[in-house]
Amino acid sequence: MIWKRLNDDGKNWRHVYKSLVLLDYIIKTGSEKVAQQCKENFHAIKTLTSFQHIDADNKDQGMNVREKAKQLVALLSDDERLKNERAKALKAKERFAQNAMGVGSGGSRATSPGSGSAGTPSEMESARPSSAGEEELQLQLALAMSKEEHEEELRKQKSDELKLQMAIEQSKKTVVEKDQYMLCLNGV
Repeated sequence: MIWKRLNDDGKNWRHVYKSLVLLDYIIKTGSEKVAQQCKENFHAIKTLTSFQHIDADNKDQGMNVREKAKQLVALLSDDERLKNERAKALKAKERFAQNAMGVGSGGSRATSPGSGSAGTPSEMESARPSSAGEEELQLQLALAMSKEEHEEELRKQKSDELKLQMAIEQSKKTVVEKDQYMLCLNGV
């Protein structure tokens, strides 16, 4: 379904964007097979770096899709970074689960220090939810990570828009100054 949604047309840009966000999350926290399948279908993600859709209000809705696709392309192109991101996401997931279980049940889940590196079968199995409560915690973590990424993208977009406005104002000022200079040269 994700691959189908990635191929939606411009008017369904939200489907494409949400699929990329989900793909980003499961690449980092899911089975390594997901990352492998994404590498096999790399072209499908890479083509989204040039995704275009301008809505009725002349707003570029394709920008979020392009940015998320660029992030995924960069992640999938760098095996070391992918490994680090997966390890970081697994640690964050474990911390979140430990904190939530400590708050909810008064206890904490112990992890053995020598349980292996991220991505080993035992850790991958332990990352799978064993109960509805743990699955809910994983969903909350996914939502929190997605919300954080979205807010960061919005901040970046606002910063870019502000820079664009400043550049437009500077350009207008330069044009006015040039016109005044030309009037002075012509003796007006």
